[in-house]
Amino acid sequence: MNRQSVEVSPQELDLHLEGAEHEKIKSKTLSREQAIGLPSVYANVELISNVISNLEVKLYKELEGSVEEVKGDKRIDLLNDSPNSLMSGDELKKAMVRDYLLDGACYVYMCGQGYSKDRWSLYYIPTTDISLLYSPDIIFKTVTISIQGQNFNPDNFIICTKNTVDGVKGKGIVVECNNILKQALDNMNYTTQTMGNGGVKRGVLQSTRRLTAEAIGELKKAWKRLYEQNNDCIVLNEGITYHELQQTGAEMQMIESKNAIDADICRLFNVPVNLFNSTIPEDVWDAFVKLAIMPIVNKFEKAINKA
Repeated sequence: MNRQSVEVSPQELDLHLEGAEHEKIKSKTLSREQAIGLPSVYANVELISNVISNLEVKLYKELEGSVEEVKGDKRIDLLNDSPNSLMSGDELKKAMVRDYLLDGACYVYMCGQGYSKDRWSLYYIPTTDISLLYSPDIIFKTVTISIQGQNFNPDNFIICTKNTVDGVKGKGIVVECNNILKQALDNMNYTTQTMGNGGVKRGVLQSTRRLTAEAIGELKKAWKRLYEQNNDCIVLNEGITYHELQQTGAEMQMIESKNAIDADICRLFNVPVNLFNSTIPEDVWDAFVKLAIMPIVNKFEKAINKA
């Protein structure tokens, strides 16, 4: 069997040993941190999570064929006001929505016994700290939730999942829409690089005569200052000409597709594109509530009732 040898430069080897990523070997999958760093993703997640976190959770009961609101219940205080000694109710609900949208699942541990508020508390658990241990049975499967080496019963959690097949693990936008998020990241990186160059287009210098090493060094320094957005200008000596490089097709398409990508990301969250305009028509807001807010609220309602 023929084997092809791959040459690795000392610089690439150093990057491997240091744990850094190289452009040729970096992961092709966009991470959650990279996704939330995209302005369009951040804006949509913030919008939806802020709206839902400010909604008040209420408890109702059926009594002789009618539905009445239950007031003064300690469980309502946990969800709305103080789930534990560190977080507020708004912060808990916002963290749950963010995990639900990005990772497809959110987990809240219920700790305590009885109905006394002093004995009960709710603790938000990041999805990165959750490990799911499945039984081998395909039909009558059971799941154990492991957190830092400790095993817990799923019944001790409020679990809300999106696009799930087992009720405990879901798929969020980071997994299901990774390709379009990578396009948005590439677009943002290109824009950042262009702005970092002060908008100066790429080009090459051509000299009719051979330059000395000192002259080349000074020319490089002047060119670097120009690309670092300094106000210096470059005076080219006789015999040196500048030739501007044309933008590649990929670069031109990337610039033109920015608005289209932002619109696609809004659609991923079921958010109307024109919702971020200065003036929001009433029908646009109604569509936002119906398409983006209510499905998540209904999911949270069922998850809380089940717990």
